[in-house]
Amino acid sequence: MKRTLSLLALVVCLCGTTAQAQYYHVGERTWTAFRGGIGTGINYTMHTGDIPVLPFSDNTNFTKGGDVNFTLQGFVEKPFTRSFAFGLKLAWDPMSATVEQNTLEPYRITDPQGQVYDVRRDHVTEYILRYVTIGGYVKIYPVGGPGFFVGGGASMSILTTKRFVNNATITEPEWAIGTKGTPLTGPIDNANPLRASVDLMLGYEVFFAYGFLSPQVQYNYGFGSPIDEKYAESWSIDNVRLLINFALPLYQ
Repeated sequence: MKRTLSLLALVVCLCGTTAQAQYYHVGERTWTAFRGGIGTGINYTMHTGDIPVLPFSDNTNFTKGGDVNFTLQGFVEKPFTRSFAFGLKLAWDPMSATVEQNTLEPYRITDPQGQVYDVRRDHVTEYILRYVTIGGYVKIYPVGGPGFFVGGGASMSILTTKRFVNNATITEPEWAIGTKGTPLTGPIDNANPLRASVDLMLGYEVFFAYGFLSPQVQYNYGFGSPIDEKYAESWSIDNVRLLINFALPLYQ
């Protein structure tokens, strides 16, 4: 226990020393300059609620699903003090996900001897949803920047791709196991063209010879369903993003 506490204290001291050293190394003119940059990383997308097996009414719903997408963004920022900065971003923001569930079908099948059986199938549906996101955010540096920061913001996303692909394989009755249905694919009807969301962020900003490098984690909470229909009204999408941003001062 003592060893763990000592190691933790050492890490805290090193982070504090690094932050203090950066504070003096980055001049006020460099720090408060407009900066622009790009960022990329992994976006883990979480789909929850009533996710339809097929994007139509009167069918079975999934309850959750997820997938990993890659995101890319450009941004501009303006620090006003050592403790506060404001930014704008434009991002390519995929939020696709694959959901899977075994369901009892609403029909029955007959074997060659004429006996009737209930049918269960494994459904795998990929919802291909891609957005372009525009947003604003603030960053707060508790001990002065660069260094550790927390922040938050709001954004609006415009839907650019709205397709689904469904594959189904029979798991019951035993004599029909493995039989695959015809894949179904097409556009998602009545998809919501806009998605509003809020972001929380936590990260650490490092200054080096040419600019600022910022690894960070973000949590994105979305409002509304991807489909503007009652059968999908509880369907929601949230995201956890691991990003690395790189920014250069635009002028000093």
